[in-house]
Amino acid sequence: MLKIDQEKNIQITSILLGLFIFFIPISPSIKSVIFVLVLGSIFLNPLYRSAIKYTVTTYWGLSALLLFFWIVFACFWSPASVSLQMTLVEKYSKLLYLPILAVAFVQPGTRFLGVHAFLAAMVVTCCTAILKVYGLIHINDPLDPGALFFSHIITGFMMSMACYIAALYACDTEGKRRWLYIAIVFLTSYQILFLNTGRTGYVIYALLLFLFLIQKLSIKKALLSGVACLGLFVLAYQASPVLHERVNEIIQDAVSSQKHQELNSVGFRLMFHDYAKEMFKQHPWIGIGTGGFQYTYAHEKPSFTEFWGPVLTDPHSQYWMILAEQGVVGAVLLFVFLASLFYAAFQLKENRSLLLGILTAFCVGSLSDSILCYSTIGYLLIVLSALCLGQLLPKAKALQ
Repeated sequence: MLKIDQEKNIQITSILLGLFIFFIPISPSIKSVIFVLVLGSIFLNPLYRSAIKYTVTTYWGLSALLLFFWIVFACFWSPASVSLQMTLVEKYSKLLYLPILAVAFVQPGTRFLGVHAFLAAMVVTCCTAILKVYGLIHINDPLDPGALFFSHIITGFMMSMACYIAALYACDTEGKRRWLYIAIVFLTSYQILFLNTGRTGYVIYALLLFLFLIQKLSIKKALLSGVACLGLFVLAYQASPVLHERVNEIIQDAVSSQKHQELNSVGFRLMFHDYAKEMFKQHPWIGIGTGGFQYTYAHEKPSFTEFWGPVLTDPHSQYWMILAEQGVVGAVLLFVFLASLFYAAFQLKENRSLLLGILTAFCVGSLSDSILCYSTIGYLLIVLSALCLGQLLPKAKALQ
């Protein structure tokens, strides 16, 4: 009877995880409700509870916990209000979910369901984008075809991830299902290159494309394919008005920033980074404290406040965010956390390429956005990493 109950619990948990991942790119509210059910289902299963005792002692589980608790500890010297500190702690609390969620992805079927739930959500997002362009539905900013369930930055990032994952499955799958993955690759590529306005999405798309070629082809073939893809990018640049306009804006922003005409996307980011650098210099080892960046900006009102506005939550870089608020100690712990995931990726057989793609995209995306703290992409990093790491857990004594 107990065995049957556990089997039912595992099935229910798998379904809930699939729904949770499906709604991450679509609805934060529904995602939050389902996530509570996911956690409840995991902790009700004694098998999962026993496994968590193991996952929190793994190098990747321990590094996630150390980073989170240092962020909590940094509240003690933060000048920010308690409510602001707790807001930041809540956003970083997703780090705690890595060792918890990993135990629920032990079964290959659950991992398969999780990946395909994400792909299904991105197909829905693609279809929504097409309907929005043709004026059949109205969602988010009507003037921005790339802004759908989330901003164009987040949408472009997630779409690039979906394209990469679908390409991996297309290579490793035979039969009719391969054509389904190929169709997803083309659909997501169309959304990124012809509909999406997020320039981060272009960078991540190109990055993951070349990572895919390196992983799946010999060096010679990868180089030749890379040149061919570069030619296709040039054609897309000529054929897509959206891509053409946004790439030109990047070039113009870069030129303007060099001429100190910095009131543009690139210029503002550089100013934010410089401002975070000045905060970092005040307390380089331990930072100014959790929530200190937003608090200091609001009280100091630097020169660019009149152009940006009275509120700046972060420096638009996860690295500068950590350095400013948690100092060198926090940056080292972040590096150790990411390094532990990279190391774990090379221990995998089934999802090595998937996890490497997630981590590479995250590391590059963190240069221009605070995606672990403030972005939905941070949730994807944790959840998809847990999905991949679940493959390692059957070796643990707690699950034997």
